Amino acid sequence: MNYKWQMFCSGIINFIISAFVICPLVVSFWIGAWTLADLLIFSFDLHKSALVSSLIGIVIPFLFTVYRDDLQRTIAGNGRKWVFWIFSRIYYLVFAVASVLHWRGLWILLDFYMGFNYISALSSILIGLVLLIPLRCLRNAVSSPLSVASDGREDSFAFPTMFDIKANSNLRACICDAFFGIIVVGYSTVFFWRGAFCLLDVAVFPENLDLSGGVCMNLQKEFDTS
Repeated sequence: MNYKWQMFCSGIINFIISAFVICPLVVSFWIGAWTLADLLIFSFDLHKSALVSSLIGIVIPFLFTVYRDDLQRTIAGNGRKWVFWIFSRIYYLVFAVASVLHWRGLWILLDFYMGFNYISALSSILIGLVLLIPLRCLRNAVSSPLSVASDGREDSFAFPTMFDIKANSNLRACICDAFFGIIVVGYSTVFFWRGAFCLLDVAVFPENLDLSGGVCMNLQKEFDTS
């Protein structure tokens, strides 16, 4: 088997695993966490639920950003494999839930104040693009199914930020860097995604959710394989 054929087969297998295994699992987790938040966080007051969700979604990533090097050194640098495995999985789970809450809070507030129509969708996309493109952060809008990260000991907790400032070198600058990434870059991405979702909801067979979902999945496959 020649090299080109091996690369072709590897690419096909990678696409199948990413699109049909990892992507549905990620979506399933997000739907489950989002629904639990709907039920558990002030379910009787959607506005208050969104604000609390946003607060949690800001505080937890902020703490993980400021202390990421300490976590990497203490947990990933620990010689015991079981210590790393247990604490890293707890970390991933907490961070994942916080990410869902971070998105959920702003998403609900945007639906609440901007409505659900073409103007709202296009405005949300435009705001996201206007902020992400000058910051050179548009790649943050790219995620599953083709963007896949594996769990591993190396750099498990030390993730990149906008300015990549370490807390042990300049704590104040690190705090500003963390807030900038979470609020400006993070929420700009939410604006873009929410607008795209809203646009598809109102444009692609809005009267038939099953058909709309099927069309969107087929479009996604066409884009990914092109």
